[in-house]
Amino acid sequence: MIAVALPALDYHVSPWLNPVVLPGEVEAAKWAHGTTGLFLADIFGGELVMGFAGKPSLVGGDWAANARAPEQMSDMHEFYLTDSADKAISIWQKYNASYAWFPSRQVYAGYGWITLNEDKMGDPRFEIAYSNSEVRVYKLRSTS
Repeated sequence: MIAVALPALDYHVSPWLNPVVLPGEVEAAKWAHGTTGLFLADIFGGELVMGFAGKPSLVGGDWAANARAPEQMSDMHEFYLTDSADKAISIWQKYNASYAWFPSRQVYAGYGWITLNEDKMGDPRFEIAYSNSEVRVYKLRSTS
């Protein structure tokens, strides 16, 4: 028998074989309990924030009751992939979000597992609200 390497298959399967929420994300959700406002997060981070902290998330929850779910998943997917701080801020402001969830794992915003692009968060308009070794939670800097 000849073994065949399938790197594309490994890329798509491995997130399902690893924990979809990291222990540091649970700690961040505990911190989130004391916050207010909407979180920009992938489905798993969003479910954690909603379930653990009782805070709303752009994706996750009861999709059947949300007519805008496809648009929101698309926006969250784009938010994680873009390298443009301006595009990220546009999505952030569209939903009047308070925080953005950046875990140290691939994310799933509704259209497949993706490797997030965190480079844009180095823009001076963003600041870290909470951080540990497995997740960073950002907020927009106050302009006042």
